[in-house]
Amino acid sequence: MKSRSKSNKKKYFDLSDPARKKKKFSFKLPWVFFLILASSIGLIGGTGLLLSTGMMTVGGIPASMITRFIQDPVAMEAFTSGNRKRLHERLQELGFEEEIKDYYRPRISDEVELDRYIHQLMYYWSGYVGDNYMVNSQKELVLKSSRPNRVGRELEPKK
Repeated sequence: MKSRSKSNKKKYFDLSDPARKKKKFSFKLPWVFFLILASSIGLIGGTGLLLSTGMMTVGGIPASMITRFIQDPVAMEAFTSGNRKRLHERLQELGFEEEIKDYYRPRISDEVELDRYIHQLMYYWSGYVGDNYMVNSQKELVLKSSRPNRVGRELEPKK
């Protein structure tokens, strides 16, 4: 078997060579930077797209509505001061209840359940309980005039 001479050793990778280590590191750094930058741009762009199209919700509320809510000084004042009644009135004035119902209507076809769901969201975020609802022991809104059936589900109120 032939022994390798010093000239043959240079053909193989020698990680102890400082010049080789420097080249390897400087080659990887731009790629790592590029991957981090591309991932960040993709994440920000994707989130922006979801926010602008109304496909993204925060706590069940479409993000576009949250943006409008934050920009309304009367609604923000009522929210931060804890004035639940004024907040509900202001959200009605801004058309939020109908807008959020339109958002959820394709997913919840029963109008009574849709109304209860929207009021549950409002209760969760603001503490407001609508006139037609009361809060049960599980902190869920139930219609005042409803009564549970055999399986524990709510029935629609009698007309």
